[in-house]
Amino acid sequence: MFGIAHYYFFSVFIKSIGTGYLIGFVYLLFSVFRKCGGGNTFAVAASDIIFCLVAAVLHFVFLLDANAGVHRSFILAGEAIGFFVFLFLPGKSFSAKTRKLTMNAKDRFYRAYVKMKNRITRFSGKKKSSDRCKKTEKNYCKNNNN
Repeated sequence: MFGIAHYYFFSVFIKSIGTGYLIGFVYLLFSVFRKCGGGNTFAVAASDIIFCLVAAVLHFVFLLDANAGVHRSFILAGEAIGFFVFLFLPGKSFSAKTRKLTMNAKDRFYRAYVKMKNRITRFSGKKKSSDRCKKTEKNYCKNNNN
C-alpha cells in the first residue's frame, strides 16, 4: 500500500514534530528570561528577534539534515503541531510553576539593587532623609519634609 517514499516522508514528518517540540522548548526558555528581565519594550523586542533567528536556524538545519534541504509543506505543519503540543501540554504547566520562581528572582534582584544603591549613597557621603532625622525629631521631620 505505501511505498518506500511514503515511509520516508512519514519519518520526516515525525522528526519535524520533534523539531517543533524543540522550538517550543526554546520559546519557553525565552519567555522565562523575558519574565525575569521585566517588561522593558526593548528587551522584549530583542528577545523576540533572537528567538525568531534561533527558530529559523533550527528549522533550516532540520531541513538540511532530514530532507536534504527540500522544503515541503508537511514539514512546516509538523513543526507547528510539535510547537503547539509543547506549548499547551508541558509548556503551560511549566510556565505556571516558573511564574512564582521568576517573581521571587525579580524580588531578589530588586532587593540586591536597593541594598547596593543604599551602600553607594552611604559611601559617597550623601545622607538619606531618614538618616538626618533624629529619633526625637521624627514627627517634625515627617511634617516638614526635611
